[in-house]
Amino acid sequence: MDFEFIDLGILRADDFELFRFSITPPDISRGTVPAYDFRIRINNEIVGQINLRVGLTEHIMLYAGNLGYKVEPLYRGRHLAARAINLLLPVARLHQMSELWICCNPENRASRKTCERVGAEFIEIIEIPPGIGLYERGDRVTCRYRLRL
Repeated sequence: MDFEFIDLGILRADDFELFRFSITPPDISRGTVPAYDFRIRINNEIVGQINLRVGLTEHIMLYAGNLGYKVEPLYRGRHLAARAINLLLPVARLHQMSELWICCNPENRASRKTCERVGAEFIEIIEIPPGIGLYERGDRVTCRYRLRL
């Protein structure tokens, strides 16, 4: 799989920015896709993170999702995850993605609200089978959302 990471510089919104912290190349033997890892920063303080996994595999669509995010508790309620997702949509389009999948725990109301805020469509709640990392972590079900670009 030929893949080229794009040098994106710092992505900025009104009062926060995303900077690329690391990249993960694809690993065909493990079935992983290329990924960007960003930190969310406000006034030079890291307040969260967001990952963009570029590519569609069964694992991405069913369990991992193309996007993963976390906002530190002190900064929650400001819609930073949704705003960070919106900053990454042009990056996904540059990589010829036409849809992104977001998977989250059904009990994580904040994450589900983030999915709704960015316009993702709820698809279903599915069981996670043994052998999947989420299962090993203790999760048994996941919500699947699709965000069409």
